[in-house]
Amino acid sequence: MTEYVNKDYYNSIKGNCTYIDLNANTIHKVMERLRAEGIMFSATYGGYRNTITVSKSDAQRANASAAEYKVPAQNKQNYQQRIIGNIEYSQIRDRNFINT
Repeated sequence: MTEYVNKDYYNSIKGNCTYIDLNANTIHKVMERLRAEGIMFSATYGGYRNTITVSKSDAQRANASAAEYKVPAQNKQNYQQRIIGNIEYSQIRDRNFINT
């Protein structure tokens, strides 16, 4: 189920915003970091996309904070091998095993 954080702020900066796409494992860490730094943001997570939206004036600081948590390029291939469809295997709650 998709969760929204601070929808009103998103509506106030529409057209003057920057989007930061993250994975489900890091979006909460980045949101906590932005709160600690006092950067206002809006977020959508829990569905297909996990995105943080910040104003363009805060974009540089927010991207710097998010860069610490993003998956490094050399690990992306290993990370993507663990994904089945659009969901990482460890995130699938109702796993059913088929014995053949």
